[in-house]
Amino acid sequence: MTSTVPVVTDIAYQDLLDDPYPVFRRLREMAPAVFVESARLTLVTRFDDITRIERDPATYSADNPTSLVNRVMGPTFMRKDGTEHAIGRKAIEPSFRPATIKEYWAPKFTAIAETLIDELTVTDEADLFAALAAPVASLSLMAMIGFREMP
Repeated sequence: MTSTVPVVTDIAYQDLLDDPYPVFRRLREMAPAVFVESARLTLVTRFDDITRIERDPATYSADNPTSLVNRVMGPTFMRKDGTEHAIGRKAIEPSFRPATIKEYWAPKFTAIAETLIDELTVTDEADLFAALAAPVASLSLMAMIGFREMP
């Protein structure tokens, strides 16, 4: 039996930046998988299906040489399967252990968040995604991987 995946042509990147949740809800209601033309990607829309795929690397590979991540940054262990993935993961895993996060990273993440929150009090209104959520995530990741903040 063969089935076709619906093609979605009306999603713009700005829609996802503005408020992705209605878009995701519509895609989930549409089908278990959809092809998003603007991204040139097939998206699996439902949690149980995503979980099943993640647990079946023999059928579904993470290796995607044409992905934007690979084109921009080169191959990373996140886009590898099996032994190649395990080698990369083992190298960074100690930094992500709960005890390490609690003892070493949590104070750094808290300081980042507090600095950004202090900056929020200067204005009457703020876009919390742009002013807080995105910077906390990116600055925390930058701290973990050793990137300095760029001027």
